[in-house]
Amino acid sequence: FDLSDFIGQSIILIFSNTSKRNNNLYLDNINIFEYQAAPIATFNTSSVGVCVGENVDFNDESEVLAGTYSWDFGSSASPATATTAGPHNVSWDAPGTYTVSLELTNPYGQDTYTQVIEVEEEPLADFTYEHLNNDGVVDFINNSTGGVSYLWDFGDGGTSTEAMPTHP
Repeated sequence: FDLSDFIGQSIILIFSNTSKRNNNLYLDNINIFEYQAAPIATFNTSSVGVCVGENVDFNDESEVLAGTYSWDFGSSASPATATTAGPHNVSWDAPGTYTVSLELTNPYGQDTYTQVIEVEEEPLADFTYEHLNNDGVVDFINNSTGGVSYLWDFGDGGTSTEAMPTHP
């Protein structure tokens, strides 16, 4: 049966015997409380792979209200920690693999959720070119570091996404 109307009150329950032999059971001073649960920590991120100095947004999506929030973004992060639900905008000043954690605590328990963030060195664009003969074709030699995709714009309307393109 539903006792939600009596939350915060003390009640007495009487269990009656159906055999009518005067052996009823009385329970008194029963306190009715609203059920509370331990938190279930979870969050989402705007990205799990970024370059040094690039920002990632962390948004709390935890179930059940927490009493305390404890975020740990890693020693190279700015900010390195936080104690509010967020959202939090975080960047790292060194490349590496960082495990971000959110620990929630309330009077009914504790839970922790983690997510790995990969921070890469910022790419550096660099190239040289060779013009081997008089046919007008130029070979571009890609000396870039840290790149995973490329977009070449040759200035005449021509483009390429190859790592080491040629262009007439």
